[in-house]
Formats: sequence, C-alpha cells, structure tokens
Amino acid sequence: MNPYEILGVGRDASPDEIKRAYRKKAKECHPDANPDNPGAESHFKELSEAYSILADPAKRRQFDTYGTTGRSRGGFEGFQTIDLSEALRMFMGAMGGMDPWGGFFGGQSGRPHSRSGKGSDLRVAVGLTLEEIFSGVTKKIKVNRKVACAECGGTGIPEGAEEKTCPSCHGRGRKQVMRSTILGTISTISTCPECGGTGTIVTAFCGACSGEGRIDGTETVDVEIPRGVSDGNYLVVPEKGNAGIAGGPAGNLAVFIQEKPHDLFTRREDDLHYRLPISFSQAALGDTVEVPTIEGKSEKLKIPSGTQFGTTF
Repeated sequence: MNPYEILGVGRDASPDEIKRAYRKKAKECHPDANPDNPGAESHFKELSEAYSILADPAKRRQFDTYGTTGRSRGGFEGFQTIDLSEALRMFMGAMGGMDPWGGFFGGQSGRPHSRSGKGSDLRVAVGLTLEEIFSGVTKKIKVNRKVACAECGGTGIPEGAEEKTCPSCHGRGRKQVMRSTILGTISTISTCPECGGTGTIVTAFCGACSGEGRIDGTETVDVEIPRGVSDGNYLVVPEKGNAGIAGGPAGNLAVFIQEKPHDLFTRREDDLHYRLPISFSQAALGDTVEVPTIEGKSEKLKIPSGTQFGTTF
C-alpha cells in the first residue's frame, strides 16, 4: 500500500501539502463525524498511518528508497496498522489541537484571551493645492476617534475595583469538559463562560466608558506632508486611529491625498502644463511673453516666428 496514493499527493509534495491533504481526508472520515459508517474507522486509521510515514522525514526517506518503513531492506513490509487512540492523537496534532466540531481536544489548555484589544485604523482625506504640494505643508486635521477614557485612564476599571483570577477556570480562560461518544470518553476544552476566556473577573467596570476604556472624542492631528505627493498617495500617522480597548494599543491614521484642481496649471506626474493663448501676429512674427510659475513669479519665454497651434515649449 502506498502512503502517497492514500493521501492523494505526489512524491514531490511539500510537508505543508501533505498535512493539508491529511487534514482534509481525515476530517471527512473521522469516526465521530461518521457514526453510521462502519468503514470510517478503518479508513481513518489508514490515513493516519500514511501521514505518520510521510510526516516523518526519516520514515519518508526510507520509504522512498526501499518501499518500506521497517528496518529490513528485503521488500515492502506494508503498513503496521495503528490503533484508534494513536490515530486520534495524530489527528489532534495535525489539527493543531483544534476540534473541528467545536472546542479543543484534551491536552490543549490554550492561553486566556486578553481583555484588551488593539484599536481600529482610521482614514481621512485632505485636499491640497498645487502650491502646497510644490512646497510641502503641515496640515491640522480634525479627527473623530475613540480616545482613552479620562475617568479610568483607559483601563475600563474604576478606582477601587479589582481584577481577580476567575475562580471557575483558575485563570486559564478555558474549562475542560468530558463527553462520552461511541469511541469512549473524549476530553474537550471550551471557553470559560464565567470570564469569557480572559481568565479574570472584574469586580466593577467604569461607568463612563462601560468598561471599554475609551469614549468618543475629537483630536486635532498635525500631519507633515512632504513636497511632491500625488493624488491618491497616503501617509500613515502611527497610533492616531481609535484608542485600544481596555488599554490596548491604538490603531493608525491613514491620510489620503486629494489634489485640488488649479486655475492655471494642469499636473502630469511631476510636470506642470500651462495653456498660453497668443495672437495670430505673435505666432506668425514671434514675440517674447511672460509665463506664470507655481511659485507666483513669472518667466520670460521667446515665441519663435511661424509657431503653430498646439506647439509645446
């Protein structure tokens, strides 16, 4: 029996491809998911044994060389069928400890979830004139954002309140539950309902922010915009997005550039174009004219005789 054929992968498959193939096939024929299929357990064990060979570099190398995973080089020995408990442990490891039908398999205690969380990013648009783009500018931008609550200092817990270890899960954030199945007793670990997975119990929450540690606010942010930016460019101002939950880090502020139209100039990348109307006699005979610049000054431009309509200088 060939482990590559069982898992449906090629001999050049990477370890990640082998794991993905095993997880997909083993989940489909898992005994818990197929209680009415008597062949599911056998197929599940076969898949797990095939995976045990290809997931182990030494076993895979020996199989590729000799067609066996045994010590003898005398021909293909076939598979040594593993029992269901070994197959289940292998499946749990390949799934990262996660139970695809809810909760976590036994032995995976996990870590408690933090009560705090990062604030979301914000985006604003700022309109710039060509003069501002040419020279660079510092803009004051008024931003509506979540700010840290002044009453509790952003913690969500008022003065005098306490954050204690959850007595139900003893600070682990998860609780172990034993359930009986046709395969026997299976231990699962689920989020603690008492603390919501944080591992702690708070005796009181701040009334001003309802325990979130942040409230609606407005802030004026100074944004330094370098010269030469273009329409659609954006700048990131760190930690000027929404404040984090319960003291978590703030998000960022993305400032998008909108280029305002100009009365005289049209921008094409880094060049400015100016349409200069001249008379028939100026075009025919030539002339020297004044041309405006973005700096508010002017430059002399010589128009040669015989200039045609649409000529660019």
